[in-house]
Amino acid sequence: MPNDILRREAERLRHLSETCAQQCDYATARQLLKMVIEIEESDILVSKEILAADLHQLGRICFFMGGRQEARHYLQTAIDLRLNSVPQDAKLIQEMTDLLEQVKAEMDVVKTNLDIRTSH
Repeated sequence: MPNDILRREAERLRHLSETCAQQCDYATARQLLKMVIEIEESDILVSKEILAADLHQLGRICFFMGGRQEARHYLQTAIDLRLNSVPQDAKLIQEMTDLLEQVKAEMDVVKTNLDIRTSH
């Protein structure tokens, strides 16, 4: 019974997060999704596909907020989870991989810019 209550709460928080993201309130969306993931990680019966989707969305939100390291972490975790635990959806994995590569490329640009500034 408590798991059912937590699952309903996770679903409610996920929908609130989606609404916040649509309104470009990424900070609130991020906070809500982190709560969802915390609930999901404590529930052994949660679908790994759902957890991977939420991690993917959290990675996207972190990317929009400029949190490249955090985005990279969540996207990589989502990819690993999908590759190891759920039936593979090639299109979705490619989408996550593309976003992860974009995050890595932007991190390299930021690092290069910092290196240039510090060398002067």
